[in-house]
Amino acid sequence: LAWRKAEEHFERVLARDSAFQDVLVQYARLEAYRGDHERALALGYAGLRLRPDLPATHLGLVELYRRFLRDDEQAAAAWLDAHDDPYAAFFRAERLRRAGDLAAAAGAYLDLLGRTGPMPRTPVLLALARVEAARGHPDRCEAWYLRAVDGIASAVEAAFVFADTGYILAPDELRTYRRLADPAALRAFFWRVWARRDPLPAAPENPRLAEHYRRLVYVEEQFAYHGRLAWWNDPDKANRLAFAEVYRLPRDFNDRGLIYLRHGPPDDRVATLEAETPNESWRYAATGDEPPLVFHFATLGGAAWRLVPVLLGAEVMNDRLDWGDPFTRGYLIYQDEPRRRELDLLGFEQEMRARSQADVDRGLTTDRHTWVPPVERLDLPAVTAAFRNGDGRTRLEVHFAFPAATLARHAPAHARHVDVEAGLSLRTTAFDDVATERVRRRVPRSADPTGGVLDALAVTAPPDSYRVDLHVRTEDGRLLGTARLDRRLPAFSGPGLAVSDLLLAHDIAPVPPGETGTHHDLRVKAAPTLRFPRRRPFFVYFELYHLTPGDDGRARYTLDYTLTPERGKRQGEASLTLRVDHEVPGTTAVEYTEIDASRLEAGDYVLAVTATDRRTGQAVVATRRLTLER
Repeated sequence: LAWRKAEEHFERVLARDSAFQDVLVQYARLEAYRGDHERALALGYAGLRLRPDLPATHLGLVELYRRFLRDDEQAAAAWLDAHDDPYAAFFRAERLRRAGDLAAAAGAYLDLLGRTGPMPRTPVLLALARVEAARGHPDRCEAWYLRAVDGIASAVEAAFVFADTGYILAPDELRTYRRLADPAALRAFFWRVWARRDPLPAAPENPRLAEHYRRLVYVEEQFAYHGRLAWWNDPDKANRLAFAEVYRLPRDFNDRGLIYLRHGPPDDRVATLEAETPNESWRYAATGDEPPLVFHFATLGGAAWRLVPVLLGAEVMNDRLDWGDPFTRGYLIYQDEPRRRELDLLGFEQEMRARSQADVDRGLTTDRHTWVPPVERLDLPAVTAAFRNGDGRTRLEVHFAFPAATLARHAPAHARHVDVEAGLSLRTTAFDDVATERVRRRVPRSADPTGGVLDALAVTAPPDSYRVDLHVRTEDGRLLGTARLDRRLPAFSGPGLAVSDLLLAHDIAPVPPGETGTHHDLRVKAAPTLRFPRRRPFFVYFELYHLTPGDDGRARYTLDYTLTPERGKRQGEASLTLRVDHEVPGTTAVEYTEIDASRLEAGDYVLAVTATDRRTGQAVVATRRLTLER
């Protein structure tokens, strides 16, 4: 009865204006619900002819084909064989891809790229990205996706890219996308989506993008669900969970698939087989600034797995005891006598619901990268130092170290060297690339467990605030170290006295004649850990700019060094002071000195250097935190 009324409404609209919005696609959906897929497709194609400018007509036709293939694959295959328009050819290729015949599917997609017609190339390019993800070729997968992004010329192409990308967007990104209409702005939007998620911005590839497509392929295979997510199949009948907007995007997978797309494979998963309702819990461990996340799923039947706020039962608690609270407390509650248990469970259920809501809120507004297969983490202490470069630009140096013994474990037994890649990326706060430096190093094999490799990379940029990312990885990618070093680059172009950052070092020495130093005519062996043995001296290097010379062309200045404890009885009191007077020709000075802190106690300190121009009285201060070890 409702379908007949809907049909009457559609016919009434068509009689007035057959090109009104996507009315023909909506009508086609009605026919698909009724099971008349051929009429549904006929209506869908009619809508496409009348409104090829609407994303809804293209995406609607795609939806109609997918429903036809799900409901009656044999009849759909016959239809596809009898039609040769681009959309029919596309779904013939899709059948091959979903059946696992990736080579044949790729060939069919490539043939489609040479055809013309109402279908844009975007879905074909994105399908090729899925093919390469399934083949395990992340670089090719990324290339096809970015071709699709660069090909956005209208809202139609953007809608296809969004259909593959939207599930991982943050709320602010979703709002931004919906405001955009200009193709150039849409292209820039999708580039920025992946730039802000790139775990290795100095690398030629974006592992997060390739991982997203690996997840898409996995979700297609493991978490497919083509029915409605409605009240009647929701285990959470009271609607106690609230969801972010991304939850309501159209999709062909269940809630487990949505969480998997955003966060990847869980670190642990538990299902309680004895429970009345099929259930599963996923746990993601804390990583960096990300807290641990726990998600609970249940289904009232089939593949309709839904997020739920609470799972109860003694078996449920017992199966999740290793996860700690609230399951430890829940387990103890179920050991109590029934009357007391009933009272305690009320508070416990409220607590579990609040925890679940917090994790669902975070889970649907954030996403995380995972390395598949997992990588071993490489310890990578790093420190930045900024110096004047000329032409109003600032030189940013990043000094870092990594353990040689860890590299040796990854080298073949006969290898005398380990090849590594080191990369440094400088980006604006809006994720636009400013500078990148990437090098390959051949590191001699070392079995010394205390040995380390010191290295440095440098880039130049105008003074501003930047995102600074460093990585070091082995050639096979199985060993990876990363460091995030965001900072503001100061301006040293003047006017007025200025001092560079302090660069702390294990050793500084003049280079022999004919050799090149790391800093002017000095070789600086930097200390990225900023940790020094208390009984051995350490060194500090810095530069002064815009000194004021006297009539003889020489600038005279005073340097005051202080080393102050950050904690303890003498916190804030200088434990070591040193004053020296220097003079140099011109306006720039290169300074270094050796500091003996053997009389001080072990602990955390702040080194401050105050430079005073004796001609003008102007003074500047630079500081650096460090640790003295026993």
